[in-house]
Amino acid sequence: MTSGPPPAGTPHVEWPTVAGYVDDGTPTVIPLAGEPRIEFFVDAYGARTGLRIALEPSDRVPLSSLTAVVVRPVAAQGRRMLEIATAERALFRDFHDLLQGVAERVRRAGHSPARAFTETLASWTELLARNRGISEEKRVGLLGELHALEWFAHHFGWPVAVASWRGPASEEHDFGLPGYDVEVKSTASERRLHTVRGTTQLVPTGGRPLWLLSLQFTRGGSAGHTLAERVRSVREQVAEHAPDLGPRLTELLARCEWLGPLAAAPDPERWSLRSAPLVVSAADERVPRLGPEVLAVLSGEARQRIVALTYGVDLTGLPGAADAPEALRPLAADGLPLAGPPTSPPPAGATPLATASPRTTRSA
Repeated sequence: MTSGPPPAGTPHVEWPTVAGYVDDGTPTVIPLAGEPRIEFFVDAYGARTGLRIALEPSDRVPLSSLTAVVVRPVAAQGRRMLEIATAERALFRDFHDLLQGVAERVRRAGHSPARAFTETLASWTELLARNRGISEEKRVGLLGELHALEWFAHHFGWPVAVASWRGPASEEHDFGLPGYDVEVKSTASERRLHTVRGTTQLVPTGGRPLWLLSLQFTRGGSAGHTLAERVRSVREQVAEHAPDLGPRLTELLARCEWLGPLAAAPDPERWSLRSAPLVVSAADERVPRLGPEVLAVLSGEARQRIVALTYGVDLTGLPGAADAPEALRPLAADGLPLAGPPTSPPPAGATPLATASPRTTRSA
């Protein structure tokens, strides 16, 4: 799509107009007609898109709870302005609609830029919470996978760790590490209660050994970290140590419903590890699992009529595997650090999860 010259003082900026500049890679500023000054912008090469609104001396700058959205004061057009922008290209289309809502609240309702942004974000958050919100189970699940990702980055390096993460949309196991696979299960329960989906989740594939990593989280108060903080930490470290894999990480987070159409609703809860991680072999006969053989007793027609299989397992009290791979042994041993090898410091920007004392939480 080829973009033309930016319209001067347009009353409304449609998405196709912005998309033209994004596709062309042409930097532009598209001002809206009237006061206060409001302008949509696209950076060179379509690197960012966003909105700027003129600020009065008394106007405050709101905080953004979305990791993909940067809100900051800038100097533009000879005045102080509020800039709301994102560099996540996959979100540009939906982000534009959010910006339209902010602009309309400023112009039509006369709201301050901070109030307009806060109210628009609150409306989107409520809508997403009803229709696309991330449940606690999914939040804790993503928290566990990010914890494992950071641990594997300590041992293998960020390029290998990110490349090995397969995400929830894959039919394979969570991590395909050199020589073996890892399935990560996380819970917010006092017992190691985990949900298993399908008959292959705890079954090795392709002759590769499968290890099960069980993580227990608890609400950690000021000692813990929010999911948003974990995501931000991982993204910063990948940007520094494996920048070429940044798009893959963004895609994986989107599969986990973290990005979605701005589905990263605020998450004020802070989480800590409740106990030492547990690592067991999926081949251990003490690990409860339902494999494909459980369906073998059914007729072919009956098997075809089973569209989903979900069951719960309790791993409480199982001993950790003494023969776990080297990269998993510190995870399985009691008394060792829970977020990094005992002999090496975490990469710059890492914020290891702390262990918290047990307390009552709802099962995930």
